[in-house]
Order: sequence, then structure tokens, then C-alpha cells
Amino acid sequence: MRCGCTIGRVTLQVHADAACHDTFAGAACNTIALQSAAAIENALLCEEMVETARERAAYAAELQAASTVQQLLLQSASQTTPGFEVNSVYLPASEVGGDFFFVAPAPDGSLTAIVGDVSGKGLTAAMRVAMILGALRRETSNNPGDILAGLNNVLIAQGQLGFTTACCIRVSLSGEYTVANAGHVSPYVSGRELSTPPALPLGLVPDQIYPSIDGKLGPSERLVLLSDGVLEARAPDGELYGFERLASLTLEPAQQIAETAQRFGQEDDISVLTLALSSSSRA
Repeated sequence: MRCGCTIGRVTLQVHADAACHDTFAGAACNTIALQSAAAIENALLCEEMVETARERAAYAAELQAASTVQQLLLQSASQTTPGFEVNSVYLPASEVGGDFFFVAPAPDGSLTAIVGDVSGKGLTAAMRVAMILGALRRETSNNPGDILAGLNNVLIAQGQLGFTTACCIRVSLSGEYTVANAGHVSPYVSGRELSTPPALPLGLVPDQIYPSIDGKLGPSERLVLLSDGVLEARAPDGELYGFERLASLTLEPAQQIAETAQRFGQEDDISVLTLALSSSSRA
């Protein structure tokens, strides 16, 4: 019996002229049955293990392919940014991450940047990231609130399960900026958190409006966009990195911000994007 099902049978045939089968023959038959059952059980278990190994290998290959595609998409998501100094770091927590970023210059010389995080992991998250990056490449507006509203409607129209948080900013060559936030970690300017209006994440409710705030980036100031993988890094004793440490950490270069969170105890994808006016813009 296996899983309540019969998988084999041993039949003992007694000759008609035999008054009865002796005890030894019965015991021998029982031993053969037990050994046969064990052999069949082992063969079936071995078959299951081989099939499981094949499935895992196929899934691992899919993850590796998705990871390669995602890395290529993210590499192409950051374009040449004349007039600005932009640095980005992406440290996925597994083969395929759910964070994304996108940087694009506008014809008027301004720069639009967005950092986001999709819910879920694995191939589902990778597919959603790819769709979001495709939608951002087709976006014609450079208004952060409109960009988030358009992306929200794209996700709703696609019937995507889950949600996506994102923070979008537009900065002019003279330093004026506009920021809109969809449930994401607020940006920082020179160690100071910008208070952005609250709004729902993307992909939950159609036709949402994403209010924005305006400000001006000083000649020596730097703006930092990041994912919650930095904020929620967790030490072995369970302590979170937290907001108190985050403010001073954002004064460091992008690479150092990401590596500090990773060393503290990475549990989620880590994305960091820093943006400042270049020396030519400050002149």
C-alpha cells in the first residue's frame, strides 16, 4: 500500500494435491512480499526525486534567465544625464528582485527619475517589473503625478495582482524639483526627509490622483531615492536599521548606502539612486 493505494501483489498458489501449504512456505512468501514492496517503494521514491530535481533545475534555469533579462532592463533604464550627476545601485535579495528604477532626460534638459518596489517575489515580480519599465519608456509626460497616475492605470488595465510603491521626481537644470509619491519611502535631500503627500500604492484603485510637492535643489545638495530594503535591513538580533540611522546614511554615496544596509542584514531588495546638479549646471 502507498498513499492508500495498492501498488503490487504477491500470489501464493497451492497445488490441488497438497493438503496444505507448510508454515515455512508461508513465511518465505511473506518475506518476499515485504522485500518486493520495499523495492517498489524505493523505486517510486527515486522516480519522484528525479522528477523533483528536474522541476527544480527547470525553475532555476527560468530564474536565471529572468535575472539576466532583468539586469539588462535595469542597465538600460538609466540613460545619459547631461547636467546631472546620477548614481544608482541595485542589490537584489535573490536571483530575481522586485525593485526597479528608471532615469530619463527630457527635451527641455530636465531629468525624471523613479524608484519603485513591486509586491511579491520571483518570476511574477520580474514580469511586473519588465512591464513597468516598458510603460515608463513609452511615457510622454515628465510630470511626476501624471507619470504615477498613468502607471497606476496601466497596472489596473493589465489586471495585475498585488501592488507597487513608487516615488517619482522631476528636476530642472536650475534645481527646481517636483516630487510625487505612491506609498513609497520618501526621498531625502542632504540628510533631510521630504514630507510627501500620502497616496495609495499603484495598481489598487483606478484613476487615482497623486499630489506633488515642489522645491529647489541647492548647488551642493543631493537628492536620494531608495527602497525599503535599506530601511528594513535587519541585524541578527532582530533590530531594524530604522529611520534614525537612515537620515545620516543618506549623506553618503549611493554605493556606501547600499553596502551599509547589506552588511547590517539584507532581507529585501536594496535600491539606491542619488541625484545632484553637475558642476556645469552649478556654474
